[in-house]
Amino acid sequence: MTQTAEHRPPAARRFGGVFPGSKRIAGRRKAHSRAIFRDVAILFACVLGTCIVALTVRQDANWDLQNYHFYDPWAWLGGRIFDPDIAAAQLQTFHNPLLDVPFYAMVRADVDPRVIACVLALPTAGAAFLLVKLSERLFGALPRPTRGVLIVAACAIGLTGAMGRSQIATTMNEWPGAMFALASVYALVRSGKLHAGSDLSRWALVGAGFLAGAASGLKLTAGTYALALAIALLFRRMPIRANLGEVVTFCIGVLAGLLATIGFWCWELWARYGNPIFPYANQWFRSPWWEAAPLLPRTFGPHALREALLLPFELYSPPTGFVAEVKYRDPRFPLLCLLAFAAAIVTLSRRWVVRVPDAIRFTNGREWTFVGTFFVAAFAIWAYVHSIARYLVPLESISGALIVALIARGLPARYVKPMVALAAIAIIAMTKPADWGRVRFAEHWFELNVPPIDDHALVLLASGAPVAYVLPFLPASNVNIGIATNLANPKLHNRLQDAIAGRIAGHAGPIYSLAQPPEDPALALDFYGLEKASCSPLSTNMASRPLELCRLVRRAK
Repeated sequence: MTQTAEHRPPAARRFGGVFPGSKRIAGRRKAHSRAIFRDVAILFACVLGTCIVALTVRQDANWDLQNYHFYDPWAWLGGRIFDPDIAAAQLQTFHNPLLDVPFYAMVRADVDPRVIACVLALPTAGAAFLLVKLSERLFGALPRPTRGVLIVAACAIGLTGAMGRSQIATTMNEWPGAMFALASVYALVRSGKLHAGSDLSRWALVGAGFLAGAASGLKLTAGTYALALAIALLFRRMPIRANLGEVVTFCIGVLAGLLATIGFWCWELWARYGNPIFPYANQWFRSPWWEAAPLLPRTFGPHALREALLLPFELYSPPTGFVAEVKYRDPRFPLLCLLAFAAAIVTLSRRWVVRVPDAIRFTNGREWTFVGTFFVAAFAIWAYVHSIARYLVPLESISGALIVALIARGLPARYVKPMVALAAIAIIAMTKPADWGRVRFAEHWFELNVPPIDDHALVLLASGAPVAYVLPFLPASNVNIGIATNLANPKLHNRLQDAIAGRIAGHAGPIYSLAQPPEDPALALDFYGLEKASCSPLSTNMASRPLELCRLVRRAK
């Protein structure tokens, strides 16, 4: 029954039929809708921008792509990655293939390479969106004009680093990890509890941990950032014991993320080889399938105290082989180090020496401290464990916000906007991205001219050249084995080598070798009593020189 004005509650008559608070609720809904629309617009701009960059920088052709990013998902989905094939993509055969499945599916479906490049750029777009949101949170308390300039400068610096720019639209899979790492940091900062210094929500901790764990499972090197976040949580307030429960809750989320993304793979490796991350860390797991020793020597990074202390400054333009296989130039880390020293000096001078004009004050100091602690912890872990520059993309992304904040904190307020803008322009201009290998876009992602090859053949890969991407284009009945690579070595004595030798000795059909001249597999082939009978070039759009497919015969005894 419809109520008349006389029968409505007094409050409803007083407000013309509108209950108290309804206008306020409607206003909140409109504000929420505007915020959603704004976020959608920012995300669309990030996707559009990264897609334009992806189309500009050309098609990816990096070493890892040619070695395992295409072969691994093909062999895994085909049920042949461990048997009948053996280590065909060198040691990278044993990496979790999950993250490469979408790329493989698009290539096998013959999707246009430009579309594939745009899809590969989506994690960069996601990371860019999260960086914008994180920067808005960190700089959110500042006045509007200043806030806008600082957010734009922070994102511009963070998204144009030498490692990040060089890996846009590639299969190197650093941007997906960066996206998850930024999402994890943002989830904790956005909770608002960091600023208040109160207990963090369990859901925020588990969610952030799950994201960090998922990134670590998809690519183990991303574990650097999960550990760094745990350290940042441990030291976010004093006494430390007050944070232990939060750290445990976060680690539960990390474990759940790991189980979701790599649990199946670790179980497979454990069941087959007795090492859940085979062939890594076999000095501890002692699988009979590999030597009880570290797989690879630590060649990158500092090896002395002086080098370690100067590491941030060495990252400006490091020599080839120090932290990367290629040359690049990036002023972010040395500049950030210098600004941190300068900020410390300015802070001391304000407190004890002279009075200087007031700078911008950040009222969310706990959030900045948390992000800074995460950054320092992650950099220290990276330097100790990896010292490989391309793993630095998450820190590159955050470096912009830290650089801008330190400039803003160390200058009088009236100089902040022009100095931040100049700094951003100078940093971007001084940056020279790494070149991991790219080729022009073609009609198909892989364009190969494969010479005739018999069915049911044994194909041997007898060098460290990245050639496994060719194998899916050879007859499916073939068996592919790496015999002299960064994992297999005829001089070693373990079950992997025994399996290789047994497979070669027992094969009664045709045998071929696949190599990239001028690398010559003759020495490894000789060990197994094989020699070349005839060779044919195999042209491809991936390499600067043709590959070589050789028919082999057994050497007469």
